[in-house]
Amino acid sequence: METLPGWFLIIFLMFLFLTFIISAICYARAVQTTISVIALILSLAIPLINLVFSAQRSGEMNGYEYLIAQLQDGNWWAILIIVGYVYLIVWWVLFINKQLIRIQFYQRVIKLYKKLSDKTVTYWKNRSS
Repeated sequence: METLPGWFLIIFLMFLFLTFIISAICYARAVQTTISVIALILSLAIPLINLVFSAQRSGEMNGYEYLIAQLQDGNWWAILIIVGYVYLIVWWVLFINKQLIRIQFYQRVIKLYKKLSDKTVTYWKNRSS
């Protein structure tokens, strides 16, 4: 049986582990609770479903190739697994977007610009009088 490269599995498991931890933290802090609970459940369920699903594969395909082949055949389990992974990716995009908004980078820049502008106006007023 073929397997995926070790580096891919490490990145994949880190993705799932971070998704589980951060979605649990979001749920505990009551931030995006509904989608965080779904992400929490999917980060545990999808790999288990995928493990059971990929146990049926033949020896010449790795797990990813088997999943794609079954998806092309219209297998409902393959569709469920792909939808679960897409949901986790969308959850990450929403989480990162919310964090960037919370930082409020643009408001800080505007405040600094106003300070600089006020100092410049004051300087030119004092200089002209």
